[in-house]
Amino acid sequence: PPQEDLPPQLRTPTPAAPLRVYIGGDSIVRDAGESFLRLAADDPLLDTTLHYEIATGLTRPDYYDWPAALVADAAAQDPEVMFLMFGGNDAQGIVAPDGTVHSTVDSPGWRAEYGRRVELVMDSLRDEDRLILWVGMPPVRSSGFQGRVDVLNEIYEAAAEERPWVRFVDLSTVLGDEQGRYVERKPGVDGALRQSDGIHLARPGADHQARHMLDVLHEELDELSHAPDG
Repeated sequence: PPQEDLPPQLRTPTPAAPLRVYIGGDSIVRDAGESFLRLAADDPLLDTTLHYEIATGLTRPDYYDWPAALVADAAAQDPEVMFLMFGGNDAQGIVAPDGTVHSTVDSPGWRAEYGRRVELVMDSLRDEDRLILWVGMPPVRSSGFQGRVDVLNEIYEAAAEERPWVRFVDLSTVLGDEQGRYVERKPGVDGALRQSDGIHLARPGADHQARHMLDVLHEELDELSHAPDG
C-alpha cells in the first residue's frame, strides 16, 4: 500500500533514547496525566511531558489557542506519541470562521465546525514518525451532559477513523461499566473513580485511566516489535 495509508512506524525505544511522549489537554487530562507521569516514572523507555490548561478546549481559541500551542509544543519537543484529550469544556456555543454562532452541540452547524477543528489539529500534528492517541471523554453523571459527550466522542472517533496516524482511545468501558454507563466505582479499582462533580477524575480513577493509556501505548510498541521487517 502507498506510504500515506500506513500508520506511523514508532521506533523501538531504548533507555539511552526513550520514546518521547506528550500528554495535552484540559483539567481532566491533568489528573490522568499526573498519574501517568507517576506510573511511567520507573520506565526508562518513556520520556513524558504533560501540558494542561484548566477550562480550555477547542471551542474557545479566544480564551486559549490549543491548535497553535500544540503545533508549537510539537515543534519544540518532537514527540513521537501524543495523547490528546479535550471535550470537558467544549460543549458550549461555537463561532464559525464566518462569524456564525452555533449555540448548541445538537445543531449540524456546531458539529461541522467542531469537527473541522478536530481534523485541523489532527492534520497539523501529522508526522511520519508520530502517533496521535486521541482520548475520548469518559461517561459523565449528568444525562444531559452525557448526550453532548456522545456527540463529541462521535466526532473524535470519526475523524480518527479517516487518519492512519490517529487512534481513538475509548474510555467508555474503562471508566464506565461494561455498557459504558457512568459509575462511581468499579471492581478492581480501590476507591472512587470520580470527583463530586461527576465529571473530573478522583485519584483512583485517574490512576485507572493512566494505566489504560500505558497499556494502549505498550500495545502499539508490542505490535511494532512483532511487525515483519520490510
